Amino acid sequence: MKHLVIAMGLLTPFSLAHAAGLDVRIGDDVVGIGLQSSLANEAAETELMLLRNDDKDTTLLSAGLFVTGDRGGIKGHLGVKAYGADLDWADGYGLALGGDLIFPLAAGIAIESGLFYGPEPLTASDLDNYQEWYIGASYEVFDNAKLAAGIGSLELETDNNVTVDVEDGVFVEMSLRF
Repeated sequence: MKHLVIAMGLLTPFSLAHAAGLDVRIGDDVVGIGLQSSLANEAAETELMLLRNDDKDTTLLSAGLFVTGDRGGIKGHLGVKAYGADLDWADGYGLALGGDLIFPLAAGIAIESGLFYGPEPLTASDLDNYQEWYIGASYEVFDNAKLAAGIGSLELETDNNVTVDVEDGVFVEMSLRF
């Protein structure tokens, strides 16, 4: 776990120097901050995300690499997240595969959804499973600023079959692009 946190910490200055976006997410007992940067003419994207749930004394740090695309007006990302979790009584790390889709409804308004899954063979230490999903609506306030609200869940399962809900319920998010 310490090695993963150190590696992600070393990537932070790179992410900040090449930041193309900043996300702030607030949910029931959860606060998150994320950085994104585009690669290869926006055909790929990196993401660094930190989520903290004080009620469950849980911190989750993830770094993702995604390809981006557009098919018939529907935009999306598909890729992998490396994550490290520090629970009050356990910790672990692993990989989760998945992506998200953005369905435009009208000018500046869209439905967004995402799904990520990390089964036991892709986890290590005290974790056996990673499951994340969300669905929500977004409004593009400006070309480089978006507000979103939705419902989602991020669950970690430990090797002794205890499920920890890092995030579960309603969230609001502000995304800024530079």
